[in-house]
Amino acid sequence: MATYDVGGRAAIVTGAGSGIGRAVARLLAANGAAVLVTDINELGAKTVVDEIRAAGGTAASLVGDVADHAFAERSVAAASELGPLRMPSSTACACRLPRLRRRLVHHRQLSPGGRRLHRTVTAPVTR
Repeated sequence: MATYDVGGRAAIVTGAGSGIGRAVARLLAANGAAVLVTDINELGAKTVVDEIRAAGGTAASLVGDVADHAFAERSVAAASELGPLRMPSSTACACRLPRLRRRLVHHRQLSPGGRRLHRTVTAPVTR
């Protein structure tokens, strides 16, 4: 696993209460960053903060919806209290389901022999 010197810096990780966001938050904290764990799920966010602190890291949580502009402003203010904000990481999905079918983008990666390795489905963030 790669390591980075991010000590003395603050990071915001959205969607950090589980999955990829959790892994990103823990990795940044393990490498010295003070991490603001944001998620719509309060229990998930607090659990990740507890994990980071138990490992000797610095973290705080903020619960809210990334689609809310006021929440984004509160996130920046809260992360700035932890240290100079240098690393925003967005792993949360904010999309409107009625539009989802029309706006999905499918990406396929193929092996040299032409076999499909995997398909990734992404959707743009909407307000």
